Amino acid sequence: MNSKIKHTLICIALVCSNTFVLGQNKDSLKAEIKNAKHDTLRCKFLSALIEIEYDEKIWPLYNEELYELAKKNAEAETNSKVKNIYLIYFASATNNKGYLAQEHGDISKALEYYYSSLKLQEQIGSKRELATTINNIAYIYMQQGGLDRSLEFVNKALEIQKEIKDSNGIANSYNNLGNLYKNKNDIGRSLDFFERSMELQKKLNNINGIAVCLSNIGDIYVKKGDRAKGIEYYLQAIKINEQLKDNDALSYNLNCLANVMFNMGKSEEALKYAIKSYSIAKEVNYIENIRNASLILYKIYKKQNNYSGALKMYQSYILMHDSLVNTATRKSSIKNQLKYEYEKKAAADSVRIAEEKKVIAVQLKHEKTQRYALYGGIGLVGLFAIFMVNRFRVTNKQKKLIELQKRAVEHQKNLVDIKQKEILDSIHYAKRIQTSLLPSEKYLHRHLKDKG
Repeated sequence: MNSKIKHTLICIALVCSNTFVLGQNKDSLKAEIKNAKHDTLRCKFLSALIEIEYDEKIWPLYNEELYELAKKNAEAETNSKVKNIYLIYFASATNNKGYLAQEHGDISKALEYYYSSLKLQEQIGSKRELATTINNIAYIYMQQGGLDRSLEFVNKALEIQKEIKDSNGIANSYNNLGNLYKNKNDIGRSLDFFERSMELQKKLNNINGIAVCLSNIGDIYVKKGDRAKGIEYYLQAIKINEQLKDNDALSYNLNCLANVMFNMGKSEEALKYAIKSYSIAKEVNYIENIRNASLILYKIYKKQNNYSGALKMYQSYILMHDSLVNTATRKSSIKNQLKYEYEKKAAADSVRIAEEKKVIAVQLKHEKTQRYALYGGIGLVGLFAIFMVNRFRVTNKQKKLIELQKRAVEHQKNLVDIKQKEILDSIHYAKRIQTSLLPSEKYLHRHLKDKG
């Protein structure tokens, strides 16, 4: 963890901690992890171990273990409540991976992890961790020189923390605001926020948070010209750094103390603190701390006419300075790459949107033509319907007329049939009468024969 990063803006809060587990030491937590009967407990103890482990080479290993364990279980778990527990730890570990990528200058990877974590936290409604990640994104903006944008994000995080009454988060956000206003040279606001943070950290008994605030307040008093007050705060911070074995912060604060002493004309005291700062920084390879300690040692040795020592420290300063410049150049290159990718994406989006508009225009024209054709078709169907109705009416009328005519014809036929029947009946009747009046030929023949 780079000292300037740590003391310039963000005091990273590694989430999912627990009051009970934080009361345990590293060895007991390792034993708990080994003996845990369920992976939710393993995640819990790993998270706590990450929280109290200050060695920059060790805690990332625990975080990677937490990341893989939580991810595997979150993907496999079917119980929604248990799944959410794993997602909380997975989001936390993802956030920490973003922080580690950021520390190595891989800004694009850091943002990728941060936004992945942000998405998970929004999904599970984990507001505490959401605010932490927003703070980390704010730090990215600060790194790229966007102080105003960074302020927006920190204030957004602070709103969430106040909403859920997250005192630890509020304290961290106050500290972040103090650092931002310090970078904007607004010393009054900066000191106000550092003191607010300090007050909360004391109530929470957050020893590390107190040390960070002490160091930052020391910086402000030195800026104000009150060196004695600055030294007082640095010494308090150093005492806590030594207790916590926080070598990064310890090297930084020792170097700050050496600079104040040197500027006060106390070269021997300055030399003592500078050598200690340099030794710790070299031991853990904190490049920026090595550079800063080399610079103050060069000044001290030069003033003491120790030219060989001054030359050695000057060479060390140049070497570390070039290394940091290369890192800064790489970060700048990443920044430009991000800007290029954004502009490229924006241009592609513009082309895509223009093409989509063309397609939509063609579709609208086609739909308009189809609409007119539909209206025309409906009109023709309507006319045809009217024609068919009229035709039906005419046909129906004709059918009725034919029916009437048919009935009339049938009536006339019936009349004719009746007349014919009457005539035939008359003929038949007349015939019967005639037949009854005239004797038959046989009858006459028989009677005439008898008489003859």
